[in-house]
Amino acid sequence: MKTIDLGPGPGGAAYVTILNDSLVEGPETFTVTLSAPSAGTQLTAGPFSTAIVTINSDDSGIAMAAATASVLESVGVVPITVVRCGPGTGVFAVNYATANGTAIAGTHYVPYAATLVWEDGDTAPKVVNIPIIDLPGANPSRTFSVALSTPAGGPLGSPSSTTVTILDDDNTLQFSAPTATVTEGATSVTLTVTRSGALANAAFVSWSTADGTAVAGTDFGVPGNSAPFTGMFNWDAGDASPKSFAIAIIDDALSEGTKTFTVNLLNAWGAGATIGATPTATVTLADNDAGFVFAVAEYLVNENGASVAVAVSRIGSAVSPANVTWTTHNVSAISGTDFGVAGNVAARTGVLSWGLNDAAPKVISIPILNNAIVQGSRTFFIALSAPSAGMTVGTPSMAFVTIADDEAPPAAVQFSATKYVVNEAAGTATLTVNRLGPDFAIPVSVGYTMTAGSAIATNDFTLSAGTLSWLPGDETPKAIVIPITNDAATESPEQFKVTLSSPSPGVAIVAPFVATVAVEDDDEVFPLDGLIPVGWVIPAGATTGWHVSNDSGAFEGVYQMRTDTVYDGESAGIEVTGTYQAGTASFRYKVSSELNFDYLRFFVDGVEQAKFSGTTVTGWTLFSVPVPAGLHTFRWLYAKDVNGSIGSDAAWIDAVTLPALQ
Repeated sequence: MKTIDLGPGPGGAAYVTILNDSLVEGPETFTVTLSAPSAGTQLTAGPFSTAIVTINSDDSGIAMAAATASVLESVGVVPITVVRCGPGTGVFAVNYATANGTAIAGTHYVPYAATLVWEDGDTAPKVVNIPIIDLPGANPSRTFSVALSTPAGGPLGSPSSTTVTILDDDNTLQFSAPTATVTEGATSVTLTVTRSGALANAAFVSWSTADGTAVAGTDFGVPGNSAPFTGMFNWDAGDASPKSFAIAIIDDALSEGTKTFTVNLLNAWGAGATIGATPTATVTLADNDAGFVFAVAEYLVNENGASVAVAVSRIGSAVSPANVTWTTHNVSAISGTDFGVAGNVAARTGVLSWGLNDAAPKVISIPILNNAIVQGSRTFFIALSAPSAGMTVGTPSMAFVTIADDEAPPAAVQFSATKYVVNEAAGTATLTVNRLGPDFAIPVSVGYTMTAGSAIATNDFTLSAGTLSWLPGDETPKAIVIPITNDAATESPEQFKVTLSSPSPGVAIVAPFVATVAVEDDDEVFPLDGLIPVGWVIPAGATTGWHVSNDSGAFEGVYQMRTDTVYDGESAGIEVTGTYQAGTASFRYKVSSELNFDYLRFFVDGVEQAKFSGTTVTGWTLFSVPVPAGLHTFRWLYAKDVNGSIGSDAAWIDAVTLPALQ
């Protein structure tokens, strides 16, 4: 510390002695700070109360400007500065090379080795740029070094190497636990999402429920609303606090046993934000109602099996004795002929009883009768009834038993496929039914019926039933031709089912005996009328744009959006900006490129939401993300790297749906 006496004049100076050593050193600094002014005097606030002094070495040589450097892994390159000390007389040269520490060359950074040269009179610093590799996911900090060696024209100074620390900028978002259990009578179940890793940037993640045996609107969520329960969390920069949310549990009066549903983290965005190793939480709902259910709803037994054992479970409290009645019911299997007691056509019935504190499952044993008749598979079911007072029969309340015939049928019929796809503009859907041997000398017939699904009879197809017949010796496949209605409504693919039934005696129906017909829409949603939508433009920085294409295989209708021709190192982009209501942005995409190269990337407000690549992405795939209300820019960018690749070097989007404009 030194005291300066300024006197009555306008000013004075603080003199600090600089020591001249003989070391070759990079630039060195120290700070001079004014403090403790005499009475009646005050220091001026601002930068003039502190001075930073830099000492440049006058000893000739070469050194690093700094012994250490720290960079985020997403920085791209780290600049390492090498300085020439002294007057700059003569030619100087020095080699430099990277060396692994905990960071590994080729994994965390790109290795470099070369020579730096200063000509006579050149005293400018030289900068070496080392590329840093940005790894996905959270990673620990890692180090490597850049060292000088073999100087020419002068000695090496200090420091002669720089240690570089690569700091992780990724952060992981995941559930705090993979499972949660709650009793049906509870108001809600609470799940927690944690954030770990780098916190320098804001992070966001969306989540959504998915039905299992527990169903939205019936077991959880809002009563009567079957839509998935969704939401979104956001963390500000520096925020590592867990985020929790509650899902309402619906308490019913049914004995159902344990049910489950899942909650999934869908999309993470924000610089470095990724979904971690626990992206799904499975919620188990423990039933609070007392009653009885079948442990399994369907059983399969061979005709030559002695019996079938069907288990019944007791649900809820077991603090008192309980009982329930069971009874068999014929379907295609007949009591006394196929099961039960031979010749006794009466239904089989009985009572299952549980004692005090007894919660163990009870078993119903039904004898199976074997005969020498070719009948094909036959079915009966068992129903529960008359539970003890205060208890109910839950779901499943019936168990279906299928008896598989052990006699080989002389003939059989089946659909040629499990699913048939038709465009609604085709007019008809044709389903093929095959006749199988070994005996083609007998006549064969089989009936068929149709069942509406998301495709509605009359509106989407003509509902009908009929019979297909083969004469002796006829092995030709038979066709079921179904009229398809071409409406003007824009809609997703719709389905209905066709089922084979009622075969002629001695003929078996074998799988597949139920076929699904998918009707694809030909009415255009996007791009409407085959035109690029108004307001869609090529973003700045993109080499080229996208165009409307009528390539075969549009997801819906005739048209889709396809990238313009791009070459190595180029990109094709398109974007739209508007002020939107809160909602969901969704689209279908396809990419034809080499796996992990040439990505199609989707951005919201400049933040990448997802990227897609790979020649395996040949079918349309859905992507969606929740969007808050406000001004947003949605961008699709397909970029080719500088390497040659396989695939069509193109990307497609279709059925783009954005929230409504405000």
